[in-house]
Amino acid sequence: MKSGIKFLCITVICLVLFSCTTTQNDLQSEGLQKVETPHFSILYPHNAKAKIMEPASPTISKLTITGPEVSIKPGDADWVFQGSAYELTIAAFENPEQLDAKTWASRYILKEWQKAKAANEPLGYFPVKDNGTLDEELTEMVTIAGHQAFLAKYFGGDAMIHTYYLAKEKYLLAITVIDNPLPNQPIALVQQDVYALLLNSLCLK
Repeated sequence: MKSGIKFLCITVICLVLFSCTTTQNDLQSEGLQKVETPHFSILYPHNAKAKIMEPASPTISKLTITGPEVSIKPGDADWVFQGSAYELTIAAFENPEQLDAKTWASRYILKEWQKAKAANEPLGYFPVKDNGTLDEELTEMVTIAGHQAFLAKYFGGDAMIHTYYLAKEKYLLAITVIDNPLPNQPIALVQQDVYALLLNSLCLK
């Protein structure tokens, strides 16, 4: 179990050593792969799986990167975590007004919140206050691969769902990962490192 996690970490750490112009031969020599889409490229370890999904409106493209299957029993716990080591999803949206990431994401989040409210659906999922404004404690500007991004933290029950919004001219990327608390996920810290390094290899087109 420990050797598997160590291998996972070593493999992903190689991601920080490469740029958008790295050749395929260099990637293969380090056990990495690259997936290309019309809007971006990203690197991932050879033991992970990348799948381009059929987009559903309003997305124009969608990609998932899923880590290897693991089985981990933390310490003296009476339970075992079994499942993918990590998962990252990138969805592309049209941005015809060429809005910045914060403006686009704010409009999108509030629109979805208003739709849920009109349908009498639970609203606790959204990073929005009761008065219909964004919650400053659940949103912030961050940097992803050298680009300014707007981070929104959604409530996912026993975990938080982090979505990073990056704008590039007439399109926008929404990158989503699950932020698990350590008591619920024995490899939570490893997941955080993996996500950071994967995102560091992102190249917008």
